[in-house]
Order: sequence, then C-alpha cells, then structure tokens
Amino acid sequence: MKVIWTQKAIIGWQQVADYILDSFGVEAMLEFETRTYEAEEDIALMPNIGTIEWNDTIENVVYRYVTINRRSKMLYYVENDVIYIAYFWDVRSNH
Repeated sequence: MKVIWTQKAIIGWQQVADYILDSFGVEAMLEFETRTYEAEEDIALMPNIGTIEWNDTIENVVYRYVTINRRSKMLYYVENDVIYIAYFWDVRSNH
C-alpha cells in the first residue's frame, strides 16, 4: 500500500526527534528514526497491525497507532487503499 505523511505528521515527527535528540542524544534519535521507518514498512504490509486509538464515526475513519519506542506513537489511518500517517507524539514531551 502507498503511504502518505500528512503535514501534521511531518511536524510532529520532527518535534519528537528534536526532543529525543535534546534529551537523550544522537544515538537515541537515530534509533527513533530507524524504528519509524521500520514501523512505516510494517503498516504498509499489514495496515491493521496497529492498535485502534479511536473510531471517528463522523468521518468514518479508524485511527490506529503503532509504538515507535516506549513513549512515542505514530498515528495513522487507511482510506481508499492509502495509508495516511496522521501524527506523532512523545508522551514525555510537552507538545
């Protein structure tokens, strides 16, 4: 399946990466980057792999997430055979 990152996802990913870099260093940030791309590949192969975060009945969209590391999540949804990476967040930071 095709994977498209939303603008919010790109910004959210960068915020989390910056937070990890500032708080834990280069090695931790590179590990976050690697795990992000591995997760993207996994959901491209198995779109329903993520845990359901919420079901938006108004938009008829099921949002799922995969955990990138112990505290970071990647939120996504599938629509018309396209996977949209919707957002990233790290529960340790204050975004």
